[in-house]
Amino acid sequence: EGNEISVLVITSQGCKDSISTGPFTVFESPNIILTSSVTSSSICSGDNVEFEAVGAPVFEYFLDGESLGITGSTVNIDSLENAQPIFVLGTSSQGCTDTSNIISYNVFQSPLVSLFNYDDTTLCIDESTNLEAFGADMYQFYVNGAPFGGFDLNTSFNETLNHLDEVSVIGESNGCLSILTNQIQFSVYDYPFLNSSSSDNDNVICAQDTVVFSASGGESFDFLLNGQLMQSGALDVYEAYPIGNQDLIQVFDSKSQTPTKTLKQ
Repeated sequence: EGNEISVLVITSQGCKDSISTGPFTVFESPNIILTSSVTSSSICSGDNVEFEAVGAPVFEYFLDGESLGITGSTVNIDSLENAQPIFVLGTSSQGCTDTSNIISYNVFQSPLVSLFNYDDTTLCIDESTNLEAFGADMYQFYVNGAPFGGFDLNTSFNETLNHLDEVSVIGESNGCLSILTNQIQFSVYDYPFLNSSSSDNDNVICAQDTVVFSASGGESFDFLLNGQLMQSGALDVYEAYPIGNQDLIQVFDSKSQTPTKTLKQ
């Protein structure tokens, strides 16, 4: 700064002349530093990152080499892709420029998680669910929108529930969370109180007699003769013929397998 430059001109004929310039004023280039709100090297897709530049009054941000046209000191970006470089060009009040350090991230996608039910959504009161989650490294299950335990590697959810409870799950991979899956709702019922009777009150019959067995207290029934299933369904009456001495008739609720009393002829 303050230096003068003189120029001596000599023609081909040997004539000379000189010219001097006034002193130059030299300004320092700005020192531009770029920082961000995320200090780790990895983010999840869709995460918002705030960048801030210091060292000059005017800035221009560049993402992947393309200008963002932003002249302020801060910018928020929620659409970063993997390894995309971002830097800023700063301009001082004297018109001098400098580029900042470069920031980039490993950008991971959120996992796509699904919840599969291997069994019925209608359970008896002490039956466990048979659910399994897929698509992530770790899982946290939810019952009625509230966390059930913490994140762990277990993919299965085998628990007893209350009537109309709803189960869903969130998955995590590379620090990124999935959205909450659709809820699976369960109907949970007490075991029925079954009753059975036969058309023969004393359980003593003749060899060719037909005996009618009746059941009540359930929605569907299994009638067994000596352990062999003879009839299953909503029909609550079973006609047994022929019946041998000491034959054993049993009636179960088809869903819960709750037995009624055993009838022996």
